[in-house]
Amino acid sequence: MRQGRTVAPCALGCIAGALLGAIPSRCEACLWFYGTDLQGYRIEVGEAPPAIYVKSLEPSKSFENWKATREEFDAQNGPSDDFKARSDRAAFLIYTGEPKAAITILEAIEKEKPGEYIVAANLGTAYELAGDDAQARRWIERSIELNPESHYGTEWLHVLILNAKLARKADPGWLQHRSVLGIDFGDADLPANPPPTKDKQRTLDSVRSALEYQLHERLYFAKPPDPIVADLLFDLGNVLALTASLEHAVVVYEKALEYGPERPELVRQRLAAAKAKAGGWFSRTQWLILVFVAFVACLCLLRLRRKARNPP
Repeated sequence: MRQGRTVAPCALGCIAGALLGAIPSRCEACLWFYGTDLQGYRIEVGEAPPAIYVKSLEPSKSFENWKATREEFDAQNGPSDDFKARSDRAAFLIYTGEPKAAITILEAIEKEKPGEYIVAANLGTAYELAGDDAQARRWIERSIELNPESHYGTEWLHVLILNAKLARKADPGWLQHRSVLGIDFGDADLPANPPPTKDKQRTLDSVRSALEYQLHERLYFAKPPDPIVADLLFDLGNVLALTASLEHAVVVYEKALEYGPERPELVRQRLAAAKAKAGGWFSRTQWLILVFVAFVACLCLLRLRRKARNPP
C-alpha cells in the first residue's frame, strides 16, 4: 500500500484469528537450530530458521482468498438483521478494500449496541484504512478499554503506530530522529540493550511478541514503500539480534529495507555488521578451537623434529 494509504489492522484478528489460527513466530516442535549471538558465538536457537521465520510475518491469506471467503459468507447469510452477522460482513468489507462501507455498517451497530468490543476494534481498523488516523486511535483506545487482553495484549503497539502516523502528518521528518516504539537501541553497528522502560512489564520478549503479531496483521494491508512498517521491522531486527540470533536479524533488516526506512543508512549499517558477524566461515568459538588445534599440531611437529635431530 502506498504511503498515503499506510495502514494495517490488528483489530481484525477477531475474525482472522478464528479463520487462520495462531501466528507461528516461534518453533512449536522440540527442534533447535544454531545461530550467532552479538559476540559472535554459536548458540542454540529455539526459533524457526530465519527464512521460515520471516515468512511467518507475512499475511496468511491473499486478497483473492478474502474475496472468495466474503462471497461465500454473503451467499450463506444474505441480508440479516443480526448485528453480529452485519459486523462480520463489515469485517469482510475491510479485508476486500471497502473500509468506508464497513464504517457505515459498524457505526450503525454501535448506535444500536454500544460497548461491543469487536465493533469498536473493527471501527478503529476501518477508520485507519480510510485515512482517518485520529478516529482510528479513538476507537482502538476504546477497544482496549473494553478488552485490554485482546490480541494477546498487543494493542498498545497499535496505538503507538497511530500516534506515529499522526506525528508524521504534523512533521514529515518525524521518523528521521525517532522510532515508533521509542526504544533506544543505540547508533552502533550492532544494537545495544536499551535502558529500562517506565513500564517494567514491557520486556524485550513482550515487545518482540507485539511486533510479530501486529506486523503479521499489518503486512496484509501495507505495501512498500511504508516507512512506519520499515521502522517496526527495523526494531524487530534489533530485538531479534538481542533475543534470538543475528541470522534472524539479518532477514528482518533486509525486509525493513524493502519498505523504505527513513534512516536507511543505519539499517544498512546494522545489516552489514550482522552479516559480517554471523556470516564468516567460523564463529569465535570455532576460531578458538582452530587456534587450539593448530597450537597442539605445532607442539607435535616440534617434538617430531627434535626426535629427528636427536635419534635414540
